[in-house]
Amino acid sequence: MASADGSLAVAAQSRIAVLLRAPKGPEDPYYNALSVAGFQSVHFVPVLHYEHMNQDELRSDILSSDKFSGIVFTSGTAVEVCVSSLTEHERGRVTERWKQLPVFVVGKATAQAVRGLGLSPTGSHSGNAETLSKLIIEHFCPGVPTKPLLFPCGALRRETLPVALEGAGLPLKCLACYKTLPHPDLQGRLRELSPQAEVESVWVVFYSPSGVNFALDCVLKTFKSGFKVAAIGATTGDSLSKAGCRPDAVAKLPNHDSLTEAILECCI
Repeated sequence: MASADGSLAVAAQSRIAVLLRAPKGPEDPYYNALSVAGFQSVHFVPVLHYEHMNQDELRSDILSSDKFSGIVFTSGTAVEVCVSSLTEHERGRVTERWKQLPVFVVGKATAQAVRGLGLSPTGSHSGNAETLSKLIIEHFCPGVPTKPLLFPCGALRRETLPVALEGAGLPLKCLACYKTLPHPDLQGRLRELSPQAEVESVWVVFYSPSGVNFALDCVLKTFKSGFKVAAIGATTGDSLSKAGCRPDAVAKLPNHDSLTEAILECCI
């Protein structure tokens, strides 16, 4: 890992990181990785707020694993929403039923959320929906399942995975189970950091296309100039570029090690 290299850590000194996401517990891996890499301070600014939807239909589908050939998760949020739709008693039954079917995921964070349910994810090494769709097609090739895959997702989902699977003849049920909304404290939290940004070098990290849509204007107004931008993966990087903000660093995989390495390569 690049952050373990002492010379690279020196290059990152006197920098602060603004991570546009909520922390994942007291030992957040992004905080730890960037701190070890030499960033003097790491700040979390929640950008997104999630509102659940279609919970009755979602619960019915989750409890009816026999209707599906597997399930697909492209975000940890989708996993959390599925869990919240069930009672505690139902969760144990659901785990046993879905253990018999493939559970496809994008990235390590989503895989970790799935493992927390007692399930075994496939595809944790895939960094985006395009790569995962190829893995799913290869999994079922040369046969085609008669039952659809269940795809719980956000209302703002991209069409990359559905188009790829349907093009390969794989049936898929997409079920929007949450809406992505801007966090009410976003602008105020960024304003709190603006005085520090005037005297230190700032890296702002975007974690999703939705984060770009909701936060980029606020970031540009708050920090104005002189800051650098990183993206958690190619999809988010493309969203930044399309919005007129070319990222300085793009993680090859959506995890803390890859993000830290990408940022430090720009600091040499």
